[in-house]
Amino acid sequence: MSKQQFLAVIDALSGIPTVNKRGCELCEDEKSVGKYYVTEEENPDACGWWRVCSNCASMVANVGADVQYYKYSKEYKDAGKSDLPDNVQLCDHEWDKHSLVSEHCRKRDRVFDWMKCTKCGCYGKRLGLDHYNIVDLTMEIDLSCSR
Repeated sequence: MSKQQFLAVIDALSGIPTVNKRGCELCEDEKSVGKYYVTEEENPDACGWWRVCSNCASMVANVGADVQYYKYSKEYKDAGKSDLPDNVQLCDHEWDKHSLVSEHCRKRDRVFDWMKCTKCGCYGKRLGLDHYNIVDLTMEIDLSCSR
């Protein structure tokens, strides 16, 4: 049974049409790119997580909501680039190993070493043994990522 058939059966049995589970909950766009949280103090009738499309995400971010973009979205990738200062983005990094022992990254299910750039002071993760493929550049080490 396909997903569409399954949803049609649920609609027929319950009498309540199923909603788009992946789309924007504000404008009913087909694709959501992130979510934000409404506390009970802000709105007791609509508290919880709300999925938003790109247009609605910028709208609610302008009024102070903290939008968390999904990792597959273009907005998430663009936001990650702007977090680093210009001198870090333009730096010709020279990496030295910073961590004493390798750590396990749960997201990638791989072992990595923390590397530190001697020029700009940023950190990165080395997933192999080479000094060229350093990923997840950051200004501070996130200790909760692997522990």
